[in-house]
Amino acid sequence: MLAALTGFAQHDQHEAIAMKNWPELSAFHDIISATYHPAEEGQLMPLKTRSGELLKDAHALAHSKIPAAANHPKVKAAVQQLLAESTQLDKAVKAKQSDDKLTAQVGKVHDAFHHIVDLCNKK
Repeated sequence: MLAALTGFAQHDQHEAIAMKNWPELSAFHDIISATYHPAEEGQLMPLKTRSGELLKDAHALAHSKIPAAANHPKVKAAVQQLLAESTQLDKAVKAKQSDDKLTAQVGKVHDAFHHIVDLCNKK
């Protein structure tokens, strides 16, 4: 149990480091957290009502200035992937796709976000 808690604490610390100097990444984190975690528990209303906001923040992130320490091609590509996944998610919500499909797609957005965080934390 302690190892799991330590892992979560380290994960949260990595997110904080990555977002410290990139406000658009932090703003995206706020929305993905508010939509993904309820969806994990089968509660999709936050996702259904905020998918447009998530896409707006993905656009803002894609057009933001990447902090110097993270400004490399892999991060740029990962941000574009996040934008693509967020676009697909918003389209799926608007098309009223099944809850299973929405849950799978928000998982892809969440994974894309964490890929960016991981890349930002690599030395």
